[in-house]
Amino acid sequence: MSRPPSPWLSGPAFDLPLVLLPGLLCALIAPLLPPGLGVSPLAFFLLVVLLDVGHVWSTLARLWTDRSPGARRRAWGLPLAVAAGLLALALGALAVEQPGLYWRALAYLAVFHFIRQQVGVAMLYRQAEGRAAGPDAAAERRAHWALAGFPVLWWHAHLPRPFSWFAADDFVPGLPTLALLPAGLLALAAVADHLRRRVAEGRAAWGRDLWLLNTAAVWGLGIIAAEGDLAFTLPNVVHHALPYFALVGLVEHRRAALGLPGALPRGFSAGAGLLLLLCLPLGLGVVEEALWDRLVWGEQGAIFGEADPWPALLSALGLGGGPAEAPEGEGAPSDAALAVATALLSVPQVSHYLLDGLIWRSGKDPSLRRLLGPEPSP
Repeated sequence: MSRPPSPWLSGPAFDLPLVLLPGLLCALIAPLLPPGLGVSPLAFFLLVVLLDVGHVWSTLARLWTDRSPGARRRAWGLPLAVAAGLLALALGALAVEQPGLYWRALAYLAVFHFIRQQVGVAMLYRQAEGRAAGPDAAAERRAHWALAGFPVLWWHAHLPRPFSWFAADDFVPGLPTLALLPAGLLALAAVADHLRRRVAEGRAAWGRDLWLLNTAAVWGLGIIAAEGDLAFTLPNVVHHALPYFALVGLVEHRRAALGLPGALPRGFSAGAGLLLLLCLPLGLGVVEEALWDRLVWGEQGAIFGEADPWPALLSALGLGGGPAEAPEGEGAPSDAALAVATALLSVPQVSHYLLDGLIWRSGKDPSLRRLLGPEPSP
C-alpha cells in the first residue's frame, strides 16, 4: 500500500481544527479585543504555561522515539552545548552591566524560530503533496519570510508597543519608518512571485494555501493590529504551539501504525492514550514556569504562590542564612544568582529552538518522508 499525494498532512478533519483554523480564528479575534487588555492569570496558565512552555517539552516525544542515525548525539550533545552557551551569555551580559542583552538575544532567536516554523510546516505540506524542492519551494519560503518578517520590522519602527516578546526593550529601537517602504515592496514582490507560481500549478493545495493565510493573519493582525498583550499573545501562542502538538501526535501515531523502531505502543499512539502521553510535557511545562516565576519573575502569585524560595535555597547551598535568621534585606539573590537561574531555566527553550531545525527536516530525518509524505508503507 502507499499513501497518495494529498493537500493535507492527515486530512481536513485533522488539519482544519488542529493546524489551520485555530491560529486564523485567534488572529481575527485579536483586533477586536479592548486596547490595553493584559493576560489574566487564567489566560497565562492556558496560553503560556500549557501551550507555549508545554510544547517546548513535547520536543522530548520526538527525541524519545527517534532511532535514526545520529539522533542520540543530537538529543544529548546539543542541549549541553546550549546550556554552556546560555550560561556564558548570561554571565557575560552581567559582567558588562548589560543584562538586557540576554533577553534581546533570546527574543531575536525566538523570532527566528517562530518564523522558521511557518516555513517548515509549509514545506511539510509540500512534502505531503509529493512536490520536490526547487525554485517553487524557494519562492514559497520567501513568501512566508516576507509575510512574517515585515510585521516584525513594522514593530521595530513603532516602538514602544503595548506588548513585548519577553521583556520591555528586548527589540532594538530606532528603525526609521521610511525603511518600511522598500521592505514592504520587497515583501509584496516575494508574495506575488509565490502566488504567480501557485496559479501556474493549476491544482488545489488547501493545506498550504490556508497555512500561508495563517502566516499573513497571525503575524499581520497579531502584531500590527494588536493593541494589548492578550491580542498579541493569543494568536502568536495558539498558532505556534497547537500545530506543534498536533504534528507530534500525528508522527507518533503513524510511527506506531508502521511499527517503526522505538514507536510507542499502539494504545499510546491514538485517542486517550495519546492525550495521556502529552500530559507529561504539559506537566513539565507547569514545573518549569513555576520555577521561572518563583526564582526570576515573581509576577504570577495567583497561580504559583507568593512565597519567596530564595532564602531557603541560598541557605541550602550554604550561601546565606535561612529565612528565619536572615536580617532584613538579606537572603535575597544576587545579580549573579539570578543570571545563573535565568540561564539554566532557558536551556529547554533554546534547546527546543535549535533542535527543531534538525528533527523536523526530512533531510536530517528521512523517516519523516515516510510519516508525512506519499511514501510506501508496509
